[in-house]
Amino acid sequence: MNYKKLLKVSWLLCLLAPLSACNKKNEPTEEEFVEEVITFERIKSVSKEGLYMQPDETRTIAINFDSLDSNYLKLLIQTDVNIYGTFNYQNIYNASETGCESFYVAKGQEEQELCHFLDAYRPKYDNHPDCASNAGAHALYNIPMQTKMAQGTFRKKLTFMTLKNVSKEAGSVNIGGLYLSSRDLPLEEVYISDGSIKIGVDLMGGGTLSYLERLNYKTSKATYYIDEILTEENDVYIGVDAANMGGDITVGSTDHHVNLINYYDPGRQFQQSFYANVGGSNTATHGENGYTRKKCWTGGQAIYWPYNPVQGGDCHTNISQMVDYKRTKNMIYTRCKPLDWADCNYVTDSYLENWYYIENDIVVVKNNFVDFSGFTDMETCGKTQLELPAAYVVQPFHKYVTYQGETPWINDEAGLIYKPNLGSWAVSADIVLKHPEDWFAWVNDDEFGVGVYIPDVSFYASGRSHASYNVSYRGNSNAYSSPMGDSEQLRYNKKECEYSFQSCYVTNTCYTAPEILTTMLDYVPFTYSYAISVDYLPVIRNNFHNLYLDKIIDNSTMFVWDKIVEGKA
Repeated sequence: MNYKKLLKVSWLLCLLAPLSACNKKNEPTEEEFVEEVITFERIKSVSKEGLYMQPDETRTIAINFDSLDSNYLKLLIQTDVNIYGTFNYQNIYNASETGCESFYVAKGQEEQELCHFLDAYRPKYDNHPDCASNAGAHALYNIPMQTKMAQGTFRKKLTFMTLKNVSKEAGSVNIGGLYLSSRDLPLEEVYISDGSIKIGVDLMGGGTLSYLERLNYKTSKATYYIDEILTEENDVYIGVDAANMGGDITVGSTDHHVNLINYYDPGRQFQQSFYANVGGSNTATHGENGYTRKKCWTGGQAIYWPYNPVQGGDCHTNISQMVDYKRTKNMIYTRCKPLDWADCNYVTDSYLENWYYIENDIVVVKNNFVDFSGFTDMETCGKTQLELPAAYVVQPFHKYVTYQGETPWINDEAGLIYKPNLGSWAVSADIVLKHPEDWFAWVNDDEFGVGVYIPDVSFYASGRSHASYNVSYRGNSNAYSSPMGDSEQLRYNKKECEYSFQSCYVTNTCYTAPEILTTMLDYVPFTYSYAISVDYLPVIRNNFHNLYLDKIIDNSTMFVWDKIVEGKA
């Protein structure tokens, strides 16, 4: 393949149309933000009602309402206890075709507003315990699916909803009303920008942070992409004013847009990933708590995976169920029900929520997770690791760096530890136990790249999928085979790649997961935050120092599960 010839064509990203974040066509443009107005109709069959519920008691509330083309519910509820509920419906033309979707409302003193898209992005569920023996880590496994691109496979009659008290005490539950609206759920990323940073959140990927771009750097375009610098290795290069770094490539106009986040499959991007130690081992088909481990290929071997709600989807390239989202001019909010990674299209009884902001050229992300699956004895199975978050950066930022000195936050350069071209995390992850400034970064040889600041985590686990970042290497030229970029296997909103070496689609990637060891508990929210900076390393470090001084990131509740298990809360 003639890479030089191919790179004379623009390498662009889409922002406003339902195309790939790596696609050349429909290049991003600035848009005038218009806030969405949602109009609800009250379902009169559900009246205001006060209930007193004992532990484990379930109440059924009749609805019997034809939803027509509406797909977005709003439940007003005030409850003294934790509630596990279901919305139940049937095909208006075929009563034997039914659906049931679970929801969760935590106890609280004020009336809450639960909003819920019905039947969003849901293919048919196939419980498939074993992957094909010859399949790669994240292949599609050729499992037949009945995929639909948007919410709703049939016109629904809402039949009833159930409410179950899952607290250990009795309490009052007050229904304030049930409302219905017709609302679009975009089949694309949604974006916000402050002029220097643009981020995109994939609504067909559980609300993961799937797009990150530094739009400008002083007078230069911040993130160009070229295939070579002035070396014989023809290294892929992303950086400030890359078009003028050398070689005989004419990159073109200043309108190139380069995504700095890798999106090879639903397990990448920047996203939440939670684990529970369900007992048993990675060679056992069954754990405890009634959980059946599913076989999954990773690191070249098949192992039986634990319970692992993943925001982006599962290893079969199914996508998580979007429950709600909101976009303002300065913020994107998402809530999804994640899939269990090693299972096939199994929607877990849990919520993942994200709030994305851009402040002073820094991306700030708040995360919340709550599991309501009913595994009541998970605390007996021991601790396991959480990825907080799973962070996948494009492979040209091949040099890992963090601070491990003895005098944090005084610009001590001697304490910076650089690790270029780490090996595979699946084989042997690089573990950093000491990080007194609480950040890591992936940078290029000019020390321009992406940094992440997250206080209070225990350690960093890092590595690369394929050590090379040379364009002649097979792993760096396989974007066409990406589950998200292969037009023959494509299922969702990503368009096929323009070039086989596009960084956001290729297998090659840089990965770091800040982690803690803890024990997942039901019905107990887990909240944490982190920040992202795209710049040269000294500026990244200074930005994070300012966050540290201003105490912008508060992760004081990160060990809430441990405190409960240890009897300290």
